[in-house]
Amino acid sequence: MDSMERIRLKTAAKKRLQGHLGEASLIGVLPLVIAAVVIWVVSVILTQINQVATANSLAWQIFWPFTGNDQLTVADYAISVLRNAISTSTALGFLTWWRGKPISGSPLKRGLIAFTPRYVGGLTIIFIINTLLNDVLLIPMQSKNFLLLLVLLVLAIFLAVVQLGLSQSFYIYMDLRDNGTGGIWRALVLSWQLMSGFKWFLFVLQLSFIGWTILELFVIPIFYAIPYQQLTYALFYERLREIKPELVPDRNVH
Repeated sequence: MDSMERIRLKTAAKKRLQGHLGEASLIGVLPLVIAAVVIWVVSVILTQINQVATANSLAWQIFWPFTGNDQLTVADYAISVLRNAISTSTALGFLTWWRGKPISGSPLKRGLIAFTPRYVGGLTIIFIINTLLNDVLLIPMQSKNFLLLLVLLVLAIFLAVVQLGLSQSFYIYMDLRDNGTGGIWRALVLSWQLMSGFKWFLFVLQLSFIGWTILELFVIPIFYAIPYQQLTYALFYERLREIKPELVPDRNVH
């Protein structure tokens, strides 16, 4: 894959969104909005009336983790984990949307597909593994010793590569479950094999969305940026399957 491949993936995602942005927003953004509202209501209930600003801050963190906080609290961390879990689910929802996989109910149900009994157990374990890797990557930021910082940075780079290698495990697990051909461990192994030779490509693809991430601070672009990014990543997975068809079995779209 090269830069032209990145352009093709993003162009395909844009074409799919044309005329379907409303449905795509229900899949990729509405779950986050609902989570933000629930967090706000619970926060208001648990705090004093004159501390509603705190509730507002916590609610906004479902879109932008740790905003407005100097120190990481348990609430901050819990909200960040919830946000990442929902984002993982919506990513899977966009994959089923691209494939035309029928799912009864509203697009919101498609966006919350990872929380259904069929997938939630295995995906939770995979999510925990990926979350732990991500948490370790943040350790170097907390060190003030230069030598220790250098060692931790090397470790962080290594773990970042591992994280990229396991990035497709969520998609693969869903396909394995649909076909009854494997579980958690196989999804992790196949993701590593599928990503062999393509980690740098995905890293650059992720960097290419920095501009959209900045625009998300203005709220309205979220309704396009999130579906655009998530659908592009889903198309990347589909492209990997085309390149290495022997790794992941044909999907069952019943």
